[in-house]
Amino acid sequence: MTPFELFFGLTSVILALALTQLANSFQQLLRAGSRVRWAIEPLLQGALVVMIVVFVWVDQWHDRDLVEVTVPQSLLQVLKLLAVYVVAAAALPEPPESGQVDLRDHYMASRKVTYGALVAGLILFTGYRYIFYAPGHEPINNSLFLGLFLLGTYISLMFVRWRPFHIVALLLVCFAYAVQVAPVAIGA
Repeated sequence: MTPFELFFGLTSVILALALTQLANSFQQLLRAGSRVRWAIEPLLQGALVVMIVVFVWVDQWHDRDLVEVTVPQSLLQVLKLLAVYVVAAAALPEPPESGQVDLRDHYMASRKVTYGALVAGLILFTGYRYIFYAPGHEPINNSLFLGLFLLGTYISLMFVRWRPFHIVALLLVCFAYAVQVAPVAIGA
């Protein structure tokens, strides 16, 4: 087993758990039917998590020539991916056995956790890029402007309560990730 295969396996497990958590919460909400008061914000946040997971998973391909993996590198890898998992786990609630669930209320109550995890993840991903990427490896997300835009947006979403701001900001962030992920290809 190569160091890349070992590293990629760890990455895949954590990212798969994040997607599983999100998908399970979503299917439980669908099964709860009329007990759910739907809102666009947590659904956009869920779409954002899916895009981040795909983006991170595809970007791992650039590490396929790794000849060694260190413990600090592995720890930072796990920490940055756990930030993605936290967002996935908190984005959608698991409905109670009985009673109503309001997705807008859930979103507003969990926004400091979800956006705090996104801020932590952005910082960890950036730190990882500058500490461990090999010379000549150009990570997909190398735009300073994009990084600052995401950081500022996530921080503001933690504290601003105005719903139209959240909807527009989430649409912009999802668009930014979609533009970033869409042209990426895995190949030799």
